[in-house]
Amino acid sequence: MSTQKKFYGIVILVVWLFLLGTPTLQAGEITMPNGGFELVDDDGQPIDWFVDLVNPEKNKVAVDTKVYHSGKSSLYFEKGCSPKDYEGTTTPGLGSWMYMRSKEFTLPKPGKYLFSYWVKQGDGPGELWFVLYRTEPLGQLNDDKGTPIVVCKDKSGDWKLYEKVIEIPRDWTTLGIQPQMLNANKAWIDEIKITPLDEEEE
Repeated sequence: MSTQKKFYGIVILVVWLFLLGTPTLQAGEITMPNGGFELVDDDGQPIDWFVDLVNPEKNKVAVDTKVYHSGKSSLYFEKGCSPKDYEGTTTPGLGSWMYMRSKEFTLPKPGKYLFSYWVKQGDGPGELWFVLYRTEPLGQLNDDKGTPIVVCKDKSGDWKLYEKVIEIPRDWTTLGIQPQMLNANKAWIDEIKITPLDEEEE
């Protein structure tokens, strides 16, 4: 066998062994699809995200290509209506909340993950909440007080990084992210990431 053939054989063997020993997901790998809102459909809506607007005259969700933290776009999230707009109606709760949700994605394993994202929030009375959920069976990850994982309190109008280590239960195999706006306000969201952690990073 020629030296060249031996060399190619060794290269193929090394690559094969590397792929065989590589887990589905390594620590530090990002699993959140379209978390930077760079991919849009023909209507300009972010791919892998679902929007069901109530009162679209006052509420708005759109990809913003002028205001963003990184890349070329962010998600603009505005709730213009308030509970007062729905007083006396059969659905008063719709005045308080506005939300959208991501497509659920598969988790490689239970354990600890870093949930992070950037938010630029207005100074209105509303606050942006992030809920981590699954649909089969229906469930939601809460903190020790039974409330959603992260509430965005900063209203300076500057970009702020939010980070939280979350524990994924053993019976959870999929995860979705649901931004919610409580009461009237506006916010830009960018760089949503779910990153598995090594034990030493916990």
